[in-house]
Amino acid sequence: MSPLKPARGKAVPNLVDQLIELHHLCFGKTVGTIPFSREYLQWFLSRPGLGCNHVFAMVKNRRLISSLFLTRIRIILNGYPVDAGIIDSLMTHPDYRQQGLASATLACAQKVSREEGCAFSLLYTLPRDPQFSFYLKKGYFEYARLLHMLRDEGNECPEPCPPFAFSHDMLRIFLNRRFKLTNGFIPLTPRQWAWRKCRRPSSVPARIFSVGDSRLQATLTAAITDIVLSDGLGTTCFISDWAATEKHAAEEVIRLALSETPSKIKVDVPVCSLDYEKQEILKRLGFFSVAEDVLMIYPLHEKALSLLRSQCNRPWYTLLESTIGA
Repeated sequence: MSPLKPARGKAVPNLVDQLIELHHLCFGKTVGTIPFSREYLQWFLSRPGLGCNHVFAMVKNRRLISSLFLTRIRIILNGYPVDAGIIDSLMTHPDYRQQGLASATLACAQKVSREEGCAFSLLYTLPRDPQFSFYLKKGYFEYARLLHMLRDEGNECPEPCPPFAFSHDMLRIFLNRRFKLTNGFIPLTPRQWAWRKCRRPSSVPARIFSVGDSRLQATLTAAITDIVLSDGLGTTCFISDWAATEKHAAEEVIRLALSETPSKIKVDVPVCSLDYEKQEILKRLGFFSVAEDVLMIYPLHEKALSLLRSQCNRPWYTLLESTIGA
């Protein structure tokens, strides 16, 4: 029998097709997952810091058996910019599980992260899933929790407020200022902005909302896409990059987004469990908590561990492309 071998994405034949097939086998029935299409996956692989060579895999006879995505990126942690490796979509073919392939693939990604100067390995998972226990055994620990606040379909949209004209540079600078001390925030360079907001796949379009008077006071991004539900596919609007100078402006911009979202579409706003102000606004608008994501961290060297020891109770930034894929 041909042995299983580690490989990087560029060495895997028909990488995109094989990733789509493996993702369907592993996550095709997982509630909350965005189904992979060719357009969507090519967009995700073009994420700054990712690329085909940061796809880590185990192959057999040139067939993809296990894989994950590694994005090398700079984030804010306790007020400091640090390099981190974000792990996404660790998956193993059902016929080859319980053979240590996920552990081997993860170890390869951690090794490269360390070699490329990363201080931490980060990932998101669900606290009630078996993967949570798996990552605990591999040395990861829970660092933050994100609540999915849902407005179910059929709720009446609140009265909107007038929109505010904006430029993309104005919004990018505004978000960098508002989130500069938020743990987990990825500073928005022009390249990062273009990937997140402008060059998106047709299946996950983004619309930016903003409010203000003589100056920008609040903004958010809404992405409407199909996700896997228990009874098939369903359409949901996901809210991200929700930032404001004041509480009333934060509420105004979410009201504006809701007024422009068809009432038949569910709206999901992931917020950090420590972000009490946003939770209060959402509850007032009829949202309720339906699920949680856990942000897990693995220190890659001793200096990184010392930085974590000085953690403070700052909210964690919602990285929607890793929690949902949008």
